[in-house]
Amino acid sequence: MTINITKKEIWAAAVSCATCALMIGTILHLKKTVSSSYRLYTEKITRSTQEHVQDTIDSHSQGLKNITRLYASLPKVTDAEFKTSAVSVLNNNAGLVAVNFVDRDFIVKQVYPYAPGQSTIGLNLKTRLDVLSAANKAINTKDITATNLIDLAQGGKGIHLYSPIFRENRWMGFIEGTLKMLHFSQFCLEKAIDAHFRFTVIDETSGREIHTTLQPQSRHSFMYDTYFTIRVGDRLWWIILHSLTPPLILVPIIL
Repeated sequence: MTINITKKEIWAAAVSCATCALMIGTILHLKKTVSSSYRLYTEKITRSTQEHVQDTIDSHSQGLKNITRLYASLPKVTDAEFKTSAVSVLNNNAGLVAVNFVDRDFIVKQVYPYAPGQSTIGLNLKTRLDVLSAANKAINTKDITATNLIDLAQGGKGIHLYSPIFRENRWMGFIEGTLKMLHFSQFCLEKAIDAHFRFTVIDETSGREIHTTLQPQSRHSFMYDTYFTIRVGDRLWWIILHSLTPPLILVPIIL
C-alpha cells in the first residue's frame, strides 16, 4: 500500500511542529520568569518577617534584662516593685505569659501573674531536669538562655528564658520568663507572616518541631517553601513558611 503525502500536508505538519515548539518554549520562558518573580516576592516577605520576629524576640530578652538590672541594683526588691516590672514586660511582649524570680538556691520566690503560677512558688529548679541545664548555662555564659519545648504550669507548651542576675560579678539568681508557643504564634508570628502562608517552627538545637499551623492532612512537602532563622536566647529556631496554594502569579502557567 502506497501512502501519498502532499507538500501541503508536509508543510502543515511542519507548521504544527513549529507552533508546538514555540508554545512549549513560550511556556517554559513564562514559567522561569514568573517563578523568578515569585522567588523575589517570597524573599522579600521572608526578610521583612525575619526582621520583625527577631525584633520581637529581642524585645522579650531586653524586658527580662531590665528586671534583672533592677535586682542587681537593689539589695531587696519588694513584691510591689517586682509586680510593676513584670506587668510592664508582659504587657509589651507578645507571647510572654509569666515572669518569676528565682534565688541563688534555685528556688522560685516571686511569680507574676500569681494565680496560674502559684503552684511553682517554692519549686526547686534542681528537681526540674527539663530546665536545669538552661539555668546553669545562663550562669556560665552570663547571658539569656532558653529551654527546649516543655509543659508549662500555665497550661500548654512553651519555653523558659533565663536571665541571670549578677551583682558585682556575684551571681544572685535568675529572672525566668515563660513564653507560651500558642500565644507567641497567635500574637506575633501569625500577625507578621503573610496570610497566604502557614508556618512550622523547628528548634535547631534539639532538631524538634515545636509548633506548626499546618493541618494534619496538609503535612507534606511544599514546592514553594521558604524559611528564615531567629535567635531565641542561646538557641536557633528555623521558621519554615508554607504556601498552601499556588500563588496567583503562577495561575497563567497552570492554565
